[in-house]
Amino acid sequence: MPQDYLDPTRSVRLLEELSRYGFTDEAFSRLHHFSTPLTVMSHRDYCLKLDAFQPNSINSLVQRRLECVLKAYWGGSFQSQSSHLWLALASAALAEVPHGTDV
Repeated sequence: MPQDYLDPTRSVRLLEELSRYGFTDEAFSRLHHFSTPLTVMSHRDYCLKLDAFQPNSINSLVQRRLECVLKAYWGGSFQSQSSHLWLALASAALAEVPHGTDV
């Protein structure tokens, strides 16, 4: 498994980059594993408190999904900050890296 997926600061960097493009809390909640909605900021703050994610942890999967969303946004040359776009990209990332996937 790539060690990058164990580094919480990588999630922070991905969230900051996505936020610059208009990534929404609603889209983040779709990629996350909790049934109650979470915000980008709450997850960012949580990650800043950690030294590392556990191998094959739920948060390492969230990080992979964040990376998928960012790469899809860049790869598609999207410029829209539409919440519909972010929800679609988050859904695609969740389909690519579903809950329970081995990292």
